Amino acid sequence: MTVPASAAGRTEAPRCPALRSEIRGELPPPLTELSGWALSRANRDVLWGHNDADDGSRIYAVSALDGSLLAEVEVTGVTEVDWEDIATSTDADGRQWIIVADTGDNAERRESSQLILIPEPELSVSSVAAAGVVTLRWADGPHDVETLILDPVSGDAILIGKRFSDSPEVPVHRIAAASLTPGTTVIAESVGMFEVPDGQEFGPTGGSIDVSGTTIGVLFSGDLAMTWTRQPGVSVVDTILGTTPCTFSPGSGKYESLAIGDNGTRLVATEGRSSPVVAYIPDTDEYSDRDRGS
Repeated sequence: MTVPASAAGRTEAPRCPALRSEIRGELPPPLTELSGWALSRANRDVLWGHNDADDGSRIYAVSALDGSLLAEVEVTGVTEVDWEDIATSTDADGRQWIIVADTGDNAERRESSQLILIPEPELSVSSVAAAGVVTLRWADGPHDVETLILDPVSGDAILIGKRFSDSPEVPVHRIAAASLTPGTTVIAESVGMFEVPDGQEFGPTGGSIDVSGTTIGVLFSGDLAMTWTRQPGVSVVDTILGTTPCTFSPGSGKYESLAIGDNGTRLVATEGRSSPVVAYIPDTDEYSDRDRGS
């Protein structure tokens, strides 16, 4: 059983690499309210992202090198309510997938949320048919969720809640890989509580994991991002709830989009028009106490 991080205690502080920042252009005009992005599994240096609510069912391919728009794709066969995060994966047959977390619920009134399963499209197409949805229900009532982490090791989906209260913790839920099948309705498994750092009003607003499943990241709307180095045999949940993170500050802005490359590069952007695409690149030969989590 996973216990809250505040109860479990944390491991010794890790060595955190120094990060250098690099602006790689600006988001293209269609992305005015970027709410999540993830690195493509089929195309190198390509990010798949989406706007927040009221943009219809659309995903956008953006260059991770200069922010240019590579594709605008309508997702057919699904209804968009409040898309809040996105992840990518490769299945056992080598097929690439995009998973959109339609889990936004500011008023906490939705009886169910959904994960939308999309075959990753070619950059040359203008529409793609969704494979279907996984309908999510919460055993303890509705939750507003803006963070999706899809574990490439286990295949499980990890969902971290947001908050609109003074609660020091937000819930963490897990969807087993076997349940990520179109047409399935699942009750999300409650696996622990995530302790929100001081000064972060709303809690997590985005998450990511690299293709190896080693580096895990969680982003906050304020000026903070946290990353963890996962050890072999340790789950994503136990890593983020029971081990000490590294931190870095992306600066002021409404941050909801984080992607982690296979070299540990953290790519972030805020909501808003012409938001800069910023890469934080680790220097593994230099370590910074300043960026060490507490």
